[in-house]
Amino acid sequence: MVKYTLKKPYDENSRNILNTSEYFFVRYWSGNDYKTNVVREPDGTRVVVVEFYLEDYCLSRMAESLNQDKDLTFTDIHYKEL
Repeated sequence: MVKYTLKKPYDENSRNILNTSEYFFVRYWSGNDYKTNVVREPDGTRVVVVEFYLEDYCLSRMAESLNQDKDLTFTDIHYKEL
């Protein structure tokens, strides 16, 4: 099992913190079990943080999907094996 943390810039002009592609990407890979939050970075910028858990056998397929979808605006991707 792996815990994924994805970050992206927060857009104050948008009604949704995730765009449509990001929303469906996160729902699909997390099994609709994810957490989103808007936090302030040490430099003062606001970012959206998405956290979810993923089974090990899905890692390569998810990474491939993450690289292929040009509508995903995640800028910081971290994972931690549990």
